[in-house]
Amino acid sequence: MEKSRISIAYVGVLSPSKENLTFELDNKFCRDLFGQPYDTVNGMTPEGYVIRIGSRPFPLVVINPLKLIIKAESIDKLTEYISKLSLLFRDYKFIAYGINYEYETINMKEDPKKWLWEKFIKESISTPNDFHVCSGIKLSYGLNESELLNIDIEPRNGANGLFFSINHHHQIETKGLPSTDEIKDIIDTSYQCVEKDFFNNLM
Repeated sequence: MEKSRISIAYVGVLSPSKENLTFELDNKFCRDLFGQPYDTVNGMTPEGYVIRIGSRPFPLVVINPLKLIIKAESIDKLTEYISKLSLLFRDYKFIAYGINYEYETINMKEDPKKWLWEKFIKESISTPNDFHVCSGIKLSYGLNESELLNIDIEPRNGANGLFFSINHHHQIETKGLPSTDEIKDIIDTSYQCVEKDFFNNLM
């Protein structure tokens, strides 16, 4: 099974004491954030203050009293966006953060729902016939006292593949956003962990 990464995101969980964001977002800053000012839109939504390019799923920034989400198509772009946003959040306390990934596999040799059954369910349940499928799996397991992997796997509609949503949660307090060097180290360590502790065992 071959996989490809669709997106990567940094999610900072804000301290509960920060019920309201105390800075104002400059419209020009928002429009220039992704380097496409004429295509970028920004404003309040039910999810919070959003900066995005049209209706594309990424690049994306969501800011609300609970969390900050910065989503990009590559590590380099994510690092760039974090660097630009760092001044706005330098005085904010984060009680945890996560590195989130989206992966997909396509053109699998076998039906994805049957593959999920064989991989995760078969040994635990005895069935009276040969029809058995699994339409999705949620996994969560601790790596150490402060890190957790949360994983959702579901069939990829129309592509004969699987979609993976992975959250590498870090229950670590930080002030502000990581520097360029720090975020690269964080992502590199996280990526190696996801590969070693999840994908190597799965595939």
